[in-house]
Amino acid sequence: MKTCIQVLRIFCVSLFLLPATPSLASDIMIGNAWIREMPHGAEVAAGYLDITNHGAVADRLIGAEASGAMSAMLHQMTTDDNGVMRMRHLEGIEIPPGETMSLAPGGYHLMIVGVREPYEAHSDIEVTLIFEHAGTITTPFFVGHHARANHDAAHSPTMNHEQGHNMEQMQHDENHEQTTDD
Repeated sequence: MKTCIQVLRIFCVSLFLLPATPSLASDIMIGNAWIREMPHGAEVAAGYLDITNHGAVADRLIGAEASGAMSAMLHQMTTDDNGVMRMRHLEGIEIPPGETMSLAPGGYHLMIVGVREPYEAHSDIEVTLIFEHAGTITTPFFVGHHARANHDAAHSPTMNHEQGHNMEQMQHDENHEQTTDD
């Protein structure tokens, strides 16, 4: 009986740690994957993660697919000298050999659109990342206010995470960039 309880405890602890375990495909490692918790009725979500390239050559993240969503796109958010934020669609994000690329609030991120039902807080959503050389990697993304594995890495000093974003204030310019005065 005592052995069964110990095995059950180990199993439960391993389930808790599983989403924080990096996913590997060839030389690419994924870690700290998370999706910002969605308000009721929202159809757009943002995904963040760390991508480490342990290989000898550069690779590129060229796409993604998220369960329960119509599409997932690669975006970059920048702020100009006047404080205007711009979001632009990217065809790919290069991950140089031996380096880690962080997709984080205020910078590179996955824009997940057409979410049929808002992702539930504290759940895991399967996301398939598509790389130019490594192929596809499917990994769970934790849904919450920050990455389950690394709370501090998910917070950027340049963004107010509690404020949220008013997507109606964002505008598309003629180069498919979005701008906002927030």
